[in-house]
Amino acid sequence: MIKDNPYSTESINKKNMFFGRDEHICELIKRRIQLNPPVSTILLGGRSIGKTLLLYQIQNRLIDQVKKESNDSIIPVYVNLGGIAGINRAIFFAHLIEETIKSIKKIGLNISGETELFVSKIAATDSYHKFLDQMSIIFYKYSRYLANIKFLFLIDEAERLLGHCWSTDILSNLRELINTSDLSQFVSIIITGFRELHESTMIEGRDGSILGNAVYWSYLNVLSYEESKKLITEPLKGEIGKDIIKLIYNLSGGHPFIIQYLMQRIWKSIPSDITINDVEIAVKEFQKHIKVFWLWDKKFKELDREIYKIISEEKEGVLLEKIKDIANKIDHNLSIGVIEDSLNFLYYTGVIKKRDDLYFYAGQLYKNWFFNQYLSQRNLKIKREQKKTNTITWLHLSDIHYCKEESGWDSEKIFEDLVADLKQMEKDYNLEPDLLFLTGDIAKGNNKDKNWNLKDQYKGAQSFIERVCRSFNRSILKENIFIVPGNHDVDRNVVIDWATEWIDKQNIEKILNMIKSNDQRCQDCMKRLHGYQTFLKEFNYNHLLDDSGRMVYSISRDINGLNIGIGGFNSVWNSCRCSENERGKLKIGSDWQLKTIKSNINHSDVSIALIHHPPSCFVKEESHNFKIKLQENFNFFLHGHEHSGWVDQSANGNVTISAAACYNRLEKNGYNFVKIDFEKKDIKVWLREYDNSGIGGWIPKKIFEKTDNDGLWNLGGIEWMKNVRIT
Repeated sequence: MIKDNPYSTESINKKNMFFGRDEHICELIKRRIQLNPPVSTILLGGRSIGKTLLLYQIQNRLIDQVKKESNDSIIPVYVNLGGIAGINRAIFFAHLIEETIKSIKKIGLNISGETELFVSKIAATDSYHKFLDQMSIIFYKYSRYLANIKFLFLIDEAERLLGHCWSTDILSNLRELINTSDLSQFVSIIITGFRELHESTMIEGRDGSILGNAVYWSYLNVLSYEESKKLITEPLKGEIGKDIIKLIYNLSGGHPFIIQYLMQRIWKSIPSDITINDVEIAVKEFQKHIKVFWLWDKKFKELDREIYKIISEEKEGVLLEKIKDIANKIDHNLSIGVIEDSLNFLYYTGVIKKRDDLYFYAGQLYKNWFFNQYLSQRNLKIKREQKKTNTITWLHLSDIHYCKEESGWDSEKIFEDLVADLKQMEKDYNLEPDLLFLTGDIAKGNNKDKNWNLKDQYKGAQSFIERVCRSFNRSILKENIFIVPGNHDVDRNVVIDWATEWIDKQNIEKILNMIKSNDQRCQDCMKRLHGYQTFLKEFNYNHLLDDSGRMVYSISRDINGLNIGIGGFNSVWNSCRCSENERGKLKIGSDWQLKTIKSNINHSDVSIALIHHPPSCFVKEESHNFKIKLQENFNFFLHGHEHSGWVDQSANGNVTISAAACYNRLEKNGYNFVKIDFEKKDIKVWLREYDNSGIGGWIPKKIFEKTDNDGLWNLGGIEWMKNVRIT
């Protein structure tokens, strides 16, 4: 019998309240002792699953080892980033030094007055290199007292390092620290976090890792039955009914937070007095007051919920192949990698578990909540979707200029902020894009002298595009992504010498005949887009390759009862000069392109033309006529290149939308949403721009007498909308 309730839902550092996960801890410690250099780890786990408590246990065990004068002296340095106000790069590294000194004191080493003075100087550390210098001094000073001394930084709540202008630098510093610095043999890190840490390209490194491929990835899941049984029974110091143990395990699924919550409520000084009724009362209280399920669900995407639903409906477990088959019925463009990412997230959140090759739901409490709360919300969403059948929404990005080598230090923050802004726009204005338009300059371009290459740029850009598509509750399907090439997508290294001069001398009629016949000269000119074409093939944009020889397309899509005709123009097949020298000189065979593209989408309810260059970039013989014919043949004309977000409406109702550059370091970056509502007969355009002041972020673009304070340019109704019949 014990007098005080030992259970708590708070994060507490009590050795006698930690059960299970011994193998996990031993494995993490072993990677520091047996491997040289020691291996660092990113430890992922959902809210309240026990990441902090596990770090405490590692800290306690290592301190005990050092005090026992072990041959391997690993000094643990616990750093809780959640407890640091106003964190920045300088504060972070200074804090590492301060916590290192505290840890040295914890193991019982005396710090002399001289060293105390030295510590005050350390605390003033304001850069990574000063941090390295001070850590080197600390290391060599105390290696005299401890054999094989190593330091292990236990960095909790690492999401606080993400989403800042200095994030890329700090993560690069950590990579250098554990990989190539003079201290890399003696320093390692364990970083904990949740979904943000897992999905951030800066960490995970899908397009060139800053930290992700330099570490070992580890995942926390729920406790096993035997581990749960220990947590339920051992703190009681007495017997409790087996039926109660089993009930609490089934309700919690082995999630330590839920076990602690229920046990805190049903605890009695005489354990044998605890009854099933006590558990039922605790469950009702949990369901009424607890917010943890809402916090989990806030991080879930639609795919996560659908996969959880698949798993939770099968008591005997579900194989990965079955999950994939059912998920692909929801979205046939899902890759196995995306599905596995979702499964991993559900796993380390603690709502599913895995045994052998089967996935099971973890915990009846969450399952009940899910079906009661989520499915009722889903029904409301279906009703909202039914009301949306009269609308079409698209997202328009342009001029990404992806090049990590040149601008990754700056652009990654802007791209991360953009993904967050898309989520907020969906929440604030109910903007769920049916279509994604990318009007050129996906890449920055080849440059042998600077070691830039298009292949790597397209790989990184594709990772960004995937993040954009997945940022919404309903992901944008691959088949609804439409891209046209820009002048930066041209591989200038393969431009044939005669081509530019020859084209400049030809009249428009000869250019039309050349592109119409697709003769050898035309094919030679198109070789400059081979890298762009390879990008489309490699990442399965096959719907954009119907005319792969001339890189134009015309495609129809049925969206919400509307037939949408989309025409992709090629304005860059003879582009190879800098933009300033090329303006007014491009010849593209626009008459052939327009007639060919329009002929396939003549019966569309809404027609949209996509091109990189505006007509003003073409020779006089083409520019004026092309602009007029675009306005006559298409409802919308979308372009990039000029890096200016603007909307223009012609007398016949054609709407031209110019997109700002998604990323251009020396200019205002921007993007736009468009929503057409045929029931209300109005068209709305939201213009966004990036504000570099402060920590930076996306804000409404306000244009005097054009937009409101939300950056909304309301075009109202247009005559042609009255003739659209929705099926």
